[in-house]
Amino acid sequence: MSYLRNVTLGLIISLSLCTTATATVSCDKLFSHESSQFSKSILYKIFSWGLDSRYDVTVKGLEEVKARGTKGTLFLLTHESYSDPVIAQKVLEPHFHPRPVMDEGQTQIPYVGKLIKWAAENVNVLLVPRVKRDSDEPASASVDRLVNEISKALARGENIFLYPSGHIRLGQREIIADSASGPGKAVVHMILQKYPEARIVLGRYQGFDGSSLGNTGYHRLKTSKGGLSALWNILNAMTWGTFGLAPKRDITLEFWEPENFPRQGSRQEINLFIEKYFNEIERTRRYIPYSYLQSKIHGKEIILPPIEDVDLNMTEAEQHGPFQVRPENKAKADDIIVEIIEKVNGQGSINKENLKSKDDLIDLGVDSLRFMELTVALEETFGVKIDNPSLLKTVEDVYWCAEGNDLREATKVKASRQWNETLTAKDETFLNFPKGDTLLQMTVNQSANSPHKVIGEDAMIGALTNRNRLLKAFVLAKVLKRQIDDEYVGLMMPPSVGGRTIRLSLMRAGKIPAMVNYTDGVEGIKNAMDLVGAKKIVTSKTFVERLKARDPKKIGLDPLIDRFIFVEDLKSMISLNDKIWGSAESLIYAGLRSFRSTSKYVAVLFTSGSTAAPKGVPVTDKMIAAVIKLLKDNLPLTNKDSILAVAPTFHSLGFALEAASDVLGIPLYHFPDPTNGAGMAKVVGAYKTTYFVGTPDFIMNLYKSGTPEQLKSLRYVISGAAKLTQDVVDIVKEKTPDAVIVEGYGVTEAVPLIAINPYKKPKQGSVGKMVVDHVVVNPETLEPVTGSNQEGILLVKGDNIMSGYFNQTEAQNPFVDAKRSTDSKIVERWYNTEDIVRIDDDGYVFIVGRMGRFRKKGGEKIALPRIEETLVDWVSSKARALNADVNGPLFAVESAGDNSPFVLFTAFSLGANSAEILNQVNNELAARGLPSSHNIQEVRYLPEGIPMLGSGKPRPKALQELLKKEKM
Repeated sequence: MSYLRNVTLGLIISLSLCTTATATVSCDKLFSHESSQFSKSILYKIFSWGLDSRYDVTVKGLEEVKARGTKGTLFLLTHESYSDPVIAQKVLEPHFHPRPVMDEGQTQIPYVGKLIKWAAENVNVLLVPRVKRDSDEPASASVDRLVNEISKALARGENIFLYPSGHIRLGQREIIADSASGPGKAVVHMILQKYPEARIVLGRYQGFDGSSLGNTGYHRLKTSKGGLSALWNILNAMTWGTFGLAPKRDITLEFWEPENFPRQGSRQEINLFIEKYFNEIERTRRYIPYSYLQSKIHGKEIILPPIEDVDLNMTEAEQHGPFQVRPENKAKADDIIVEIIEKVNGQGSINKENLKSKDDLIDLGVDSLRFMELTVALEETFGVKIDNPSLLKTVEDVYWCAEGNDLREATKVKASRQWNETLTAKDETFLNFPKGDTLLQMTVNQSANSPHKVIGEDAMIGALTNRNRLLKAFVLAKVLKRQIDDEYVGLMMPPSVGGRTIRLSLMRAGKIPAMVNYTDGVEGIKNAMDLVGAKKIVTSKTFVERLKARDPKKIGLDPLIDRFIFVEDLKSMISLNDKIWGSAESLIYAGLRSFRSTSKYVAVLFTSGSTAAPKGVPVTDKMIAAVIKLLKDNLPLTNKDSILAVAPTFHSLGFALEAASDVLGIPLYHFPDPTNGAGMAKVVGAYKTTYFVGTPDFIMNLYKSGTPEQLKSLRYVISGAAKLTQDVVDIVKEKTPDAVIVEGYGVTEAVPLIAINPYKKPKQGSVGKMVVDHVVVNPETLEPVTGSNQEGILLVKGDNIMSGYFNQTEAQNPFVDAKRSTDSKIVERWYNTEDIVRIDDDGYVFIVGRMGRFRKKGGEKIALPRIEETLVDWVSSKARALNADVNGPLFAVESAGDNSPFVLFTAFSLGANSAEILNQVNNELAARGLPSSHNIQEVRYLPEGIPMLGSGKPRPKALQELLKKEKM
């Protein structure tokens, strides 16, 4: 519904421009027909009626300004609301006929941009140019032209009206001067340099705080809902206000022509003078009812708490924490910075070797106009999006963009009203299964049971209720069914509200989503899609561009472009019929609570490929229902719980969490970057999530950055996919002593749950108790082992275990025949996990190693995971002592094959003396009881980090291939 926001904005802007046109006789070209004067008169009365019905405006100081003359004046006003330009134009037009200065981007607003452009052209508006990426002209040249035009207009005696801040006030104060928020505005200083004789008149509003048309109200026009709310409020206020049945908002517009304006001063001196005057008033947020009924309920006004200032002092680069910039990207970024600075200070004025991450760009000589050029250069070179040039404050911010990261305002994260309402149930109850035999049926029935409940939320789309998701999915299903003929369709999306809505729409369209592992690269994705016969992949342009930006070669997934169907394009393909029938079906099926699902599989997942080529795992309705039941039975999930979901949905853990949310109705906050610990901590603090599920590395990222206050809502921290280390346990206990940390174990073939620790009695070092049928057998004979604590291969079976890989023969599938016990005569079919385990007397499972990661050495079979497990605490303590900042696995042990040296790979440098380090490593192994056959022969530091799977686990296969190449 973004069109509502755009229409609202457009109408307000056009109203402001047309107020100018209709209030002056000199703009006859606005209407060329005979009744132009009559039309102007009618329009002006309508616009005046709209203002007068809502606002009671008091003007101060204008008579004094008028007494000094009505020509050559530059009016500088605070920008409080989308309606304040209308008031300013109405007040100033009769005597000053000012030309407004407007951002060119307003003429590009969808739906109403042409109307705004037409109105702007007819009232002689001065447009602030938008810098285009493909323009050869520097940003400063187009701005210089605008400043020249303004200066010449003032010299001719014309009056100009502009906002020195350049945007609507974001918090309690107008910010114009240089500050920690960014560089100060240069335009007033530049105009006075060109035409120092210009009259300067300052104007400030008082009374707009709390208005829905500004950034300090309940509903803001930045959101679709804000646009709808504002449009409704305007109509309400005009209707009731006309008859005096609704209170008006009292607005004061005060003008001052200062004698002591520092017109010869520096940019900073001028901006500080303006800023001081703008902020020397009391600002109180008031809610003024829009209708007669509201005024009877609430009275004439409600005093609101002060709005928190937007934290422009914090960008995403800063809240992300330390990060590494690759040498090739750093070199390009340094060249851009040097080129910009040399334009200001001259050739050779800076040596790029002297640039430091914390250097302030303003101190280096980058002014506000050059920031525009810097923004364009970074967006063009690295394919990123920068919300506002003022966010570029330090060299580190430039490096952040060089790594392919967007730079956005790091405003305070705040949970939506719908999210809070969803989780404020009076009585805490455990979650129940809805009726249905398929995932689609259960999802629809759960949605019908709680249509207004939030099922997911993210930073891009916001909160999504069950009802809205069902509606969107059913409408989009119509388009997908038309556009895609094949049964299997690739789905490549980050963890997001949009991604899960598309997955539901594919299911409704009778398609089977093949979940694309976008970390596998072009060949890996091709192989996976060819395996299931998926010719098309549904994805997002924004997501593909981001993947490309992070590729050092800037190729990304371009070779797959012909396979992609972009979500952004699908939206334009939705017809009126699609909307009508899709909406009707979503209501009918939700009402019937039962309908048939035609797909034989829910989705196809792909194995990680950590030790072999990825294989397809068809997930059935029976499998996913079984694993959701296991989660429900083994975790205390209630109607007051919510989960911070960071695992990608191509991973079985991420997929299972989304499915559990669909069926049980537990809200998920989708966060696509588990390396962003500070960002995750902000979400937990704001949304009060009670569960966090991820790998040990993801947990560490969260807890290293989060404060105890932010993390205090967490009740359960679920760890999987890798060994839970002691340092992770320690930090969880330190910062959230009441939280229970639970380790589990699973495989993709079980989607993924096989074992989990009882939350009431977890055992350190164990992956928990088995939740599926199982037997431990001798690797050589496949005979069941006898007694507890005996090592063997774990075989499993159950409703959540797959029946076979996609398109594989029986011989290619990982099933074996074995007896359940030594005294049994019945041979059963089991899935072979290839994991070596032991189960203690209490039934807790301990992972010993993996068959695929055993190496023969001198006739002995050695488990590489056992070496890794033994070194975990030693490596972790080294990382802490060295203050190593690593996003991903700290280390891995690998070899090229049997009888090959064991290599310890680390993601941080352990020191220069490799012989001493090697000695320390092997001493640690010996002290932990491992024989010398397990000794490490080489320690190697990988500056680019340990190769990692999408799940966050190390990619042993990549390390093994690296070592094999070196042997050749």
